[in-house]
Amino acid sequence: WLNTEQSKDRMMKLIKAFSVALIFHLNVKGGHNQIRRSQANFHEQIYSELRAEMLDVFQDDDKDVDFVQICNWFCSSGTNVPLGISLLMRDIVSQNNDEDGDLQGTTVHVYNRELDLHIQKLVASLGGCERIQKTPIPTCFTRHTSRLIFMWSTLLPFAIYPVCGPLFTVPS
Repeated sequence: WLNTEQSKDRMMKLIKAFSVALIFHLNVKGGHNQIRRSQANFHEQIYSELRAEMLDVFQDDDKDVDFVQICNWFCSSGTNVPLGISLLMRDIVSQNNDEDGDLQGTTVHVYNRELDLHIQKLVASLGGCERIQKTPIPTCFTRHTSRLIFMWSTLLPFAIYPVCGPLFTVPS
């Protein structure tokens, strides 16, 4: 629905960057569990991991304006990077118009409205993920879960004994 190849390519990169930024926004480590928070250069390592993943998205073009802006947002504390990327997407949609005259003006507006609805859904899913992340789990739920897992692991050998027999029940 975007009219120029440049805007299509930019939008595709931003959609990919949104998912990467969302992972790093929800989990500070961004899925890199081998990095420990206690390490002296924790923030530099996380930034280098984000930068490497964004370079994959932006196809090794570290001079791309969006890439530089996203990395600067990540470095500045308190910036919601996925929300900033959604603003960049909305800028692309707002600049989308029928330059060639192939489509009627109303058709372009319908497409732009539909694209904006999709961006709104991305932002809504971002808000939903943030709500899930910030909702504390009640202590009684964690206690019941640990008790259930204890009972299940204790009774499991009795359940698999008829299938595995006496020789394979203990190792399994």
